[in-house]
Amino acid sequence: MKLLGSKQIAAIHDDILLTEKGLNAPYSMDKIDSIVGRIQHRIYYEQDTVTDAFTLAALYAEAIVTGHPFPDANKRTAFLTSMTVLSLSLESQYPDEFKDIISNFYETQKTSYPTGLMVSLAKKEITHIELATTFRTTAYASLVGWGVFKIGSMIYDYFKK
Repeated sequence: MKLLGSKQIAAIHDDILLTEKGLNAPYSMDKIDSIVGRIQHRIYYEQDTVTDAFTLAALYAEAIVTGHPFPDANKRTAFLTSMTVLSLSLESQYPDEFKDIISNFYETQKTSYPTGLMVSLAKKEITHIELATTFRTTAYASLVGWGVFKIGSMIYDYFKK
């Protein structure tokens, strides 16, 4: 599993605001350092629960949406940070299928699916464990050829119950 540091998360956020609308205002690197520290703490003290890249990606998303380190684009940063963690980790595990898995995740950006998940995570309607399950299911569905929109809407509907 690949860990991201504060500067990498800040760079993801900054890249988002270069290409999309949003409040481009100063932010504190201390807050981002705190988020990274929280993730490292959970990995160290909850080793038996952080078992794969999907859980790690979900932890990053949860820490960013609840820690709210940026004036804007926290949910987008959370989603793209989690996708970056998955990209770095899955490429070595599934080299042949990697492009299909990640392209299916990125396809979801065209819908409200990732936004809805990040909002639910921020509101604590779902946990990082449930988000990890969603990531895992979407990736495995990609391996068997299911479209992300079909599986994504099924999972989203399940969590909205």
